[in-house]
Amino acid sequence: MKVLILAPFTKHALDQLRQSYEITHESWLPDGILQDPIDLGNRLNDENFQALVVEGDFVLKETFELAPNLGFVGVCRGTTSQIDIQDATTHGIRIANTPGRNIHAVAEHTIGLIYALGRRIAESDSYVQSGEWSSPLGAYNTLRSTEINNKVLGIVGFGNIGHAVASLANAIGLNVLTYDPKVLPSETERNGAIWSDLNFLLESSDFVSVHIGNQAPDDPLFDAEILSKMKRSAFLINTSTPDAVDHHALAAAVKQRQISGAALDVHPTHPLEPNSPLLGLSNVILTPHIAGATEETIERHSEMMVENLLAFASNEEIPFLVNPAVLEIVSE
Repeated sequence: MKVLILAPFTKHALDQLRQSYEITHESWLPDGILQDPIDLGNRLNDENFQALVVEGDFVLKETFELAPNLGFVGVCRGTTSQIDIQDATTHGIRIANTPGRNIHAVAEHTIGLIYALGRRIAESDSYVQSGEWSSPLGAYNTLRSTEINNKVLGIVGFGNIGHAVASLANAIGLNVLTYDPKVLPSETERNGAIWSDLNFLLESSDFVSVHIGNQAPDDPLFDAEILSKMKRSAFLINTSTPDAVDHHALAAAVKQRQISGAALDVHPTHPLEPNSPLLGLSNVILTPHIAGATEETIERHSEMMVENLLAFASNEEIPFLVNPAVLEIVSE
């Protein structure tokens, strides 16, 4: 079997696969160059690849039509939004992903942002780096912060990442409330969280962390009305999806001190547009969509994808199959 891997992959995982298969590895990183879907389809056909593994590349209807020998596409992500799943299924192509590969990474980054906001770490660094630290006592007056211990963290969205954040939050002394209409109150207890309705969570939390799925871009959950329900001393953290928060409403809330600040790792564009209303605000921390970018995330998705590929090649049950309906087509 010939496999084209366009995702970052560990040497150990590649060595495992090379024992049995012909592997071509060309990670889209570090240059960030994505394949044209039509060119990719032509290459898959010309070089007779039976399996493809991607992380950032788009694999569309045109790709499948041009690659009749392709039987498997692996996506080294939890989401598969860049893959035409329906058309893949029609062509009898199995799609597999790596769910949960970055749970721990995103949870840790979230906790880091909570500390950075509460203890004003980014502001303090800027204060020193810019030369403002001219008086031994100046920072004691201008950069006094608040302790994290015994504060209230409200988690909106209690999936796998929300659960991981709750576990870490409990370990550092935060009291955790959670809101998720799809989760039963009893399901929150194992992570030390207390189920809450959204209004109570917003009114009670010192930090509100968002961990929800994709939203309609024109219907963010955190709009001006929702933001107005937060405590004036509270901070908002979003490491989930940019569409969860109205960035213009958030900028206004921060400027008017309706809330104390915010930290975001997800944005409408990558990179952030230079006219973003959140740029230049001292009490807003912006990170470049790197919450899940760890060496361990690559190790994890490599191991999971090896499982997927070995199962596909052996015609066994694929552990992380996304489109089980394809099995009816390939069995005909």
